[in-house]
Amino acid sequence: MTIKCVKLQTGEELIAETGMLGSSVNIIQPFILQMMKDPNDPSGEVQLALFPYVPYVKEHTIMVDASKIIWVAELPDSMIADYKNAKKKLETTRQLSPHSSPVNITTTI
Repeated sequence: MTIKCVKLQTGEELIAETGMLGSSVNIIQPFILQMMKDPNDPSGEVQLALFPYVPYVKEHTIMVDASKIIWVAELPDSMIADYKNAKKKLETTRQLSPHSSPVNITTTI
């Protein structure tokens, strides 16, 4: 399994551990990427936020038919580190409270 950025046919961009399984892509512990502007930041810098994707599923793994994926791309090391950090925070949060609110990790791009 490798950590990749995956764009789904629905337009969502995910960061996750990925691997092929037959004609499907196994997506493990996915986070959705969203670009955001902080309304309180006068610089107007855009930030990239990571939110858990389908956080309510039991196994935190989804299978997507490969035909539903537009592209898969390598990530820079900094984004992989952000993903690992978000995963670690989410796992800690789930241990403390399995039904807690999603983790938000932001990084300036």
